[in-house]
Amino acid sequence: GSYPAVFLLGATSGIVAAPCGAPAFAAVLTWVATTRSAVLGFVYLFAFSLGMTALLVLVGLFSGTLAALPRSGRWMVWVKKAAGVLMIAMAEYYFIQAGLVW
Repeated sequence: GSYPAVFLLGATSGIVAAPCGAPAFAAVLTWVATTRSAVLGFVYLFAFSLGMTALLVLVGLFSGTLAALPRSGRWMVWVKKAAGVLMIAMAEYYFIQAGLVW
């Protein structure tokens, strides 16, 4: 609830998000540098910033709807097991595809 706590939370979020967004940001900056257009640069970087913040705004606006989600229980164990089997199956598929190329 205090300003230093909010600042630390934002700084931590920035440290976590920077490695994910930096490659896309570098690509946008490279594109803007090659076009040499200030207007297109503004539009591209503005669209990039909207895309980066849209999910956070949606989560902030609709965070109260999380209470409507079903509670975890025994059914969640089956969901986790099914997801694990699906991940192993996909890994096997990719191993087979890689073996065909080799």
